[in-house]
Amino acid sequence: MEAPSPSVLQIARLGMVVKRGFGQAMADETWAQDAGLRPGCFGVLRAISTAGSPPSQRELSESLGMDPSDVVGLVDVLEHAGYVERQRDPGDRRRYALTLTPAGIRAHDRFLEVAETVADSVFGALDGPERAELDRVLAKLLQAHEPPPPGS
Repeated sequence: MEAPSPSVLQIARLGMVVKRGFGQAMADETWAQDAGLRPGCFGVLRAISTAGSPPSQRELSESLGMDPSDVVGLVDVLEHAGYVERQRDPGDRRRYALTLTPAGIRAHDRFLEVAETVADSVFGALDGPERAELDRVLAKLLQAHEPPPPGS
C-alpha cells in the first residue's frame, strides 16, 4: 500500500490545528457555553445565513455533507438557544424552512469574528500575497468537492 501524499498529511494536521484553535477560542465564549452550543453549530448557522432562501433540514444536510439526523440535532440545539426558527413551508407542509432569528444573526456574526481571530493565529506566518493565494487554492478545492444541487 502506498503512503498518502505529504500534502494530504499536512492538510489533515493543519485541519486539526484549526479545529483545536477554534475549540479553544469558543471555550472562552461564555454565551456559547451557556447556550449549549457544540461543534457543528457554526456550520449550520453559516449555511442558513448564506443560503439564497430559507433551507430545509434536508437541504442543509446535503450542502454540509452531514447525516440528516446530525443536522436535526444541531438545529434542535440552535432552536432551543433561540438562534434558529423552523417554519412550515406553505408550499409543502412536510417541509420546514429554517431561518435565523435576530439573536442567531448576532451569534453567526460573533462566530465569524472568532473564526477570523483563529485564522489570523493559524495563518499568521503567511504574508498578504501568500494568504490570498492560500484562500484562492482552498476555494478552488472546496468548489471541486461541492455536492451536486438538490434534485440533480
